[in-house]
Order: sequence, then structure tokens, then C-alpha cells
Amino acid sequence: MSYLTNFYDAGLVHPQLETIGASYKGFNDTLASWGLNRIMTQRCGHTWLQTFAEINSLYNSSNQLGALQLPTWNDYEEGTEVESGIDNCMSVTAGISGNLLQWGVSGYEDTLDHYVIYISTDGQNLMALNAMGVGSHSLDLCGYSPQQRHYVMYLQAVGKPSIRNRMSGGISYTPHCSVSSAAIALGASPAALKLKPGSSTSAKVTVTPISGSFSSAVALSCSGLPVGISCSFKPSSVTPGAQAVSSKLTVSATVSAVNNRRRGRPWHYAFWLPGLGVMGVAVAGGWSKKRRMRSIGGVLALAFIASTFISCSGAGNPQQPITSTDTPSQTFTIAINGLSESQNVSTSVTLTIQ
Repeated sequence: MSYLTNFYDAGLVHPQLETIGASYKGFNDTLASWGLNRIMTQRCGHTWLQTFAEINSLYNSSNQLGALQLPTWNDYEEGTEVESGIDNCMSVTAGISGNLLQWGVSGYEDTLDHYVIYISTDGQNLMALNAMGVGSHSLDLCGYSPQQRHYVMYLQAVGKPSIRNRMSGGISYTPHCSVSSAAIALGASPAALKLKPGSSTSAKVTVTPISGSFSSAVALSCSGLPVGISCSFKPSSVTPGAQAVSSKLTVSATVSAVNNRRRGRPWHYAFWLPGLGVMGVAVAGGWSKKRRMRSIGGVLALAFIASTFISCSGAGNPQQPITSTDTPSQTFTIAINGLSESQNVSTSVTLTIQ
């Protein structure tokens, strides 16, 4: 990482030169016949994520990195390939307690993007029931008014880009829900929000007890956020009691739409070819000409894909990213969730990116 820091610092000092960055998952040539026992550990996916984080700590939408390559060369003996998914050394387990689906992870939860809960009647054909952010570990199934029959539940831990997904085993579930299981109602006002890149907007989220007093704390969260959009609540948890209580929802555009920033600069791509070629020769020195040509070709293909990683972050159920400022507007539906020990309720708002 100190090498990368020095490299990017040099690029920032010389803005007239083209800086071609690199992100990678690790390196280990101990199994290769030509290897020299060189090892850069993958650290359960953290090397991959940290090499991207280094770029995002120094560059942004107004000061962009010129180009990015993913050096892999597709030599499986060196442990550099990413097609099979990068191992995050994790397993996920789930179980049912009454009508509450609960799950836990063994490993590094910071390598995950979100969780998806699936329901099935035959254990083969799955329907996504909900998507929840990292840090969530339970879901009240009665909030979905399931029919009185047997189901099989699954929990999927969705990794960050190129990190492996993990799926739990099937969990047998037969509902035992009362006719009226919801003791609280959730609402948002206004139900339609408008937002410009780089700004924020807000709404009032209200939790209302349906009958009597509801004494459990209700944690508020969002799902279905498009890439580059984040949400927060103040307070993040409310307790209704006998009266309705509210929280302020703030939705922010954390990044601007910059994917088409290179339009009108065809000369830019001329810098990719020599940069990638030099990188391939420098690291693969001593290899055969055939191996080098095959490897460099793989890097060129992967370098185009890398643009999806720059200046992007998200949580919850992934949707289409905000890809261009040329389009008049884009509209998304965001789910607002309220989770307590015994209840799970939700409502939705529409978000228009102008």
C-alpha cells in the first residue's frame, strides 16, 4: 500500500502525465513452475478492497484518475484470477425462532454489500422476499402475511463487487402468525422526493401504534437504494408507546454521475495501450512471448470493466447506477423499513434524480 500511495502521490504532483492505476486481489506464484515464491496475501478480500479504497481516498469526481487496470494475467497458478469470485473467508448460517428468521456470519462482514432473504415452497424455485443492509441479522416473517403452509427459507450474503456471495442452507418454516400481526404502521411524507447529484433531501417517517401501546424500539433502515445514494435517520430508532413518533429521513447523493466523463477525448485511450503493455512486461518478465500476449489481452478486457468500481458505493438492494447527467431524470423506488423484536413493517417513497 505504501508503494501505491507513493505512486498516486507522484501522479497528483504531475497532472500533465497520464496516471494508470491498478487494483488486484493478491499474488502467489509458489505453485507455478516458473515461480520465485513471491506472495502478496489476499487477506480474505481486503487486499482487493483496499487497493480500490486507496484510489477513492485520493481521487474523486472533480479530480479523476486517468485510467485503471486490473492486473490478473489469468494465470491460475499465481492466484490472481477474479472470475471465480474473491474468497472472503466467510460462511453464513440462519435459523428460525418462532416467526423470526435470524442469521449470523463467521468471517468478515465488511466484505459484504447486503443480505437477500428468499422464500420457497419447494426448496428449488426461490423468490426474493427482502433485501437488508449489512448489520441486519433478523427479519419478522409475519410482516409478509404468509399463507399457512410449509416453506423453505434461504439467506444470501451478497459480497461487494467481485467478492464471492454466500448462501445458507435451507431452513424449514411453517408460519404461526395471528390474523392481525402488525401492531404498528409506517408512513413517509412526502412520498415523492426529488434530488440533484451532490445534494440531499428529507422526509418525515412516522411510526404509529395501531392499537394500545407498542413498547418495543423500532429500528429504521432503507433498502433498494441506487448506486451513489445513501440514507440516514435522525433518530435511527424510535419507540412509539401509545402515540405516533417520527424520525427525519435524509437522502443524499454521495457521488455525481461521472461515467461518461471521457466523452470527446478519444486520445485518452491511446495511453491505455502502452501503459497496460508496460505493466504486463514489467510483472511478467521472463515469460514466453505467447504467454505475455495472452495475458496482456486479458488485462485489456478487464480494464474496461474496472470503471464500474470508481467513485461508487451503495447498500441495500442494488439497482441501476446513476450513469449520466445527460438524461433528464431517473426515478427509483426506495423501501423504508421498520424492524422491532416482534414486528417488521415497510413503506416506500419514490426518488427522482434530476
